[in-house]
Amino acid sequence: MLGQRIITALILLPLAIWGIFELTSEHFALVLAVVFLIGGTEWCRMAKFTKLIEQIVFIGALAGLMWYGWLSMGNNATLNVIIWVAVLWWVFNILMVVRYPQATSFWYGSK
Repeated sequence: MLGQRIITALILLPLAIWGIFELTSEHFALVLAVVFLIGGTEWCRMAKFTKLIEQIVFIGALAGLMWYGWLSMGNNATLNVIIWVAVLWWVFNILMVVRYPQATSFWYGSK
């Protein structure tokens, strides 16, 4: 598993560097959006979202937030809200990781 991740990083690193220097901001943002959505599907697997509807809702919400952020460029108040929601999401996830395995009951109920 680790070897596969290293190989993936070795392939993606030059592509990322190329994208940073060669793509327009709009095209680079589109590439990043695709990468984030692919990462979202990985997150669905790790979170054990086994039902297709759960995955669709999560990926749809992620795509919707990215689209809303894109449309809100230049509106600092809206972007601040999006950033704070993202920060709270990551703080929540970090707490869940730190509290593992006790926090699993939050997702799967007490056993």
